[in-house]
Amino acid sequence: MTPPLPASGHPVSSLFSWTPTEGDVGTHVITFTATDNSGLQGGHQTLCSSTLVVAPARKANKCPSTPSFWKTHPDAWPVASLTLGSQSYTKEELLEILRCSDGDDASLILARQLIAAKFSIADGSDPAPVADTIGDADTLLAGFDGKLPYGVQTCWNTGKAMVKAASNLDSYNNGRLTANCSQGCSDKRDKGDKGDKGGKGDKGDKG
Repeated sequence: MTPPLPASGHPVSSLFSWTPTEGDVGTHVITFTATDNSGLQGGHQTLCSSTLVVAPARKANKCPSTPSFWKTHPDAWPVASLTLGSQSYTKEELLEILRCSDGDDASLILARQLIAAKFSIADGSDPAPVADTIGDADTLLAGFDGKLPYGVQTCWNTGKAMVKAASNLDSYNNGRLTANCSQGCSDKRDKGDKGDKGGKGDKGDKG
């Protein structure tokens, strides 16, 4: 007991204090026994039990960060390589993609947002809001041979699908899909990054 019960006084009280660790996860029954050793009630005991449930510590859910953040903070990258589509890219190749001007190439528009989302997830962000979109994005990029860029026009059907996926990832990377995330010192978003916009019109699928 902390502190210990006083030797005398009426009434007497004390505070039970316990800080569980990871090894204490589970259900614990704690029984308190009060014994009266004075007067007519000498030796009388009163029992009181309480059940404490120790839950596993919840992992931090960090806010995602934008392509601009990862482009300008390579030292904060949680991994040194990524797989985009069916191709593996080194840190130097990923930096080149993040730094290049995507213009009307839908494959680069998508790749920049996909890189940011994958970095954010590896850094502790919740993957659930974009798990399906990331799968779709990798499938779209895997439909091309070799490495980026693929020169996909935003007005093509494949380009439109890429821009749509990029838009969803942009919302995630800007924190619009993770309302309960926690802002860490390395999660600062660049306010100037408002996402990539694709072209309009449908001139047929060239992808």
